[in-house]
Amino acid sequence: MYSKKDDFIDSLSNKNLQIIVKENDTIPLYKENYNTKAIKKYFSFPIFIKNISNKILRIPTESKSTALYIYEDSLDRFYFARNSNYMICGMTGGIYSYIELKPNEILVYAYPYFKSGTKQKAKMKFYNASSKEFEISIDDKIIQNQRNRRYE
Repeated sequence: MYSKKDDFIDSLSNKNLQIIVKENDTIPLYKENYNTKAIKKYFSFPIFIKNISNKILRIPTESKSTALYIYEDSLDRFYFARNSNYMICGMTGGIYSYIELKPNEILVYAYPYFKSGTKQKAKMKFYNASSKEFEISIDDKIIQNQRNRRYE
């Protein structure tokens, strides 16, 4: 079990993780509606998170998962983008559990596509690790409806 005094989250960065985004590939992602118990299928793109270090990394199971950041030209900065149709989000709590990711092992995440629209410069983040920049199509209404923009 993890204790708060063991700070392993900050150790997850581009020094020990490589994030590869395949924004043009499509894989299924299934989500259960907790009220109706209905399962819905989303089209998503794969994100590969590889341990490029020579040590075992501890990845929190209640992690914030992957996050999409969109570039804002006027501020020359990236901000966290929410998708009104679907959002992957972790939960905070008092339980600190983790999985181990051995050297050269890969985690695969599925991130749902946003409704099509204008091409945007973007990147994926996982804790302090970032992918290379890529372009993704996002509906302008989703961009306009972002609230409480969180910049990196």
